[in-house]
Amino acid sequence: MLWLAVALIGVATLLARLLPLLWRNGAKDQARAPAWLDALGPCLLTAMGVAVLLPEGIEALTTGQLLAFLGGVAAAAAAMAWRRDPGLAAIAGVAGWWLASGI
Repeated sequence: MLWLAVALIGVATLLARLLPLLWRNGAKDQARAPAWLDALGPCLLTAMGVAVLLPEGIEALTTGQLLAFLGGVAAAAAAMAWRRDPGLAAIAGVAGWWLASGI
């Protein structure tokens, strides 16, 4: 079941990246793609992020680790806003969670 979910997410990501490219290249008059097509990729990525973070946030709330969870999310968001580097954001998120869990 897990592999099916991974495969579906992969196909959805591929379509989100490929559809705008094909739409623009297939247009004879090079008309601009509709606004919903430009927003499709970021919306899908946001939906996947919410699907991952929401259960973790609810678990953190029920186990009393909400401060650590919020510290990790805030550190990752700050690093992403600063450098736009997902690797650095992941490291900052782990460091932020670790620091906030010690409080």
